[in-house]
Amino acid sequence: MKLLLLTSLFMTSLVACSNQKPTVVNTAPENGIIGGQLLPPANITSKYVALLVNNKTETYCSSLVLKPQILLTAAHCVPEDLADLIVAFGIKPQSGAYKLRRVDFAKIHPHFQAHQKGRNDLALIHITQKAPKGTRFLEIPASDFPLQKGLYFTALGYGRTAGTNAPSENGELRSVDLQISEFSDNRQYFIVNQKNGKGICKGDSGGPAVMRFQSKDFVIGVASAISWHTPSELSDDQKKEYNKRFDVCSDRSIYMNVQEYRAWLESSLAEFGN
Repeated sequence: MKLLLLTSLFMTSLVACSNQKPTVVNTAPENGIIGGQLLPPANITSKYVALLVNNKTETYCSSLVLKPQILLTAAHCVPEDLADLIVAFGIKPQSGAYKLRRVDFAKIHPHFQAHQKGRNDLALIHITQKAPKGTRFLEIPASDFPLQKGLYFTALGYGRTAGTNAPSENGELRSVDLQISEFSDNRQYFIVNQKNGKGICKGDSGGPAVMRFQSKDFVIGVASAISWHTPSELSDDQKKEYNKRFDVCSDRSIYMNVQEYRAWLESSLAEFGN
């Protein structure tokens, strides 16, 4: 099956814009790395990820590999009908250089809430065949992993390189180094400041935040959303126009903190059995 679906589509708002509340948007439908670089085939980090394509909605996400047949992604990337979901391994799937896998089972976090920032936006998916030869697997950080504000990590993802409606490069795997700005009070997610022109955007949902520690690569976060503020003094029509013109990927992004979900991940992986 050809991947002809990697085109720029729409964004789904999760939190309506009102007063000073931030607008939060899934990075799922075609988000891409901003201010980063294309990954060459020899780069080890390119072996950790795969593209997820929803054939029905013609949108896509990113994902990361934990085991030969198990991938981790954002819960909002998983459709109700798994027959609509295709996994494509490769750096440039849109160009035809990919290896496909089908999904036969998925487990979404039981407390996933699509309309809240701390919304447990995680899911595991099981593919019918093992990942292609050469694929590598990321480690899950233990409770004593030294994760804290100010640390740098590498973000990986497919998709757009700008958050405006202007033409944007997408469909190719990119990486960029980012810094943890702050954690939520319950540490279930962390925030990245993207005002310096670097970050994630639409299509990066489900992509990993990778950190190397003691010669091993860990997935410390899973891309979940982008967030920005719309001036409260604007009318409803002006807000719509503002959001059309504003680079929505130039403010903040939200990553689920994998460390806080280790228990759920381990029990779920045991259920998958491989």
